[in-house]
Amino acid sequence: MVSVLQMGAESILKNDPYGLYVALISVTVVLSALIVLFFLIWGFGRLMVRSAAAPRKEGKVSMSSMLKKEDGVNAELIAAIGLALKLDGVERHDKESEVITLNKVARVYSPWSSKIHGLTHEPSRR
Repeated sequence: MVSVLQMGAESILKNDPYGLYVALISVTVVLSALIVLFFLIWGFGRLMVRSAAAPRKEGKVSMSSMLKKEDGVNAELIAAIGLALKLDGVERHDKESEVITLNKVARVYSPWSSKIHGLTHEPSRR
């Protein structure tokens, strides 16, 4: 009994013995898929750039808007936040002596690190 796939393969073999049409169709499908993916990724990138450039809502205060203002209060607020973050990082870190000590360790022979013990001996022939 001949399956439908075998009948299709036989008809393709009769109509296109060298496989030119199959090659042309497969190359066209792959290139069109790549072109569609290119335009999808390109459009998504443009959308992300536009959303990043869009003006922010009034309720949120960003650091750049605080820096643009001429008030001394905003600069003082930024300095206070920076100092608090710095002090918090210093308190979390352990006090170290900042002294580096280099000691040379003498390695004695250990059979555990010897590679010769990992090899098996050839059995004697009798």
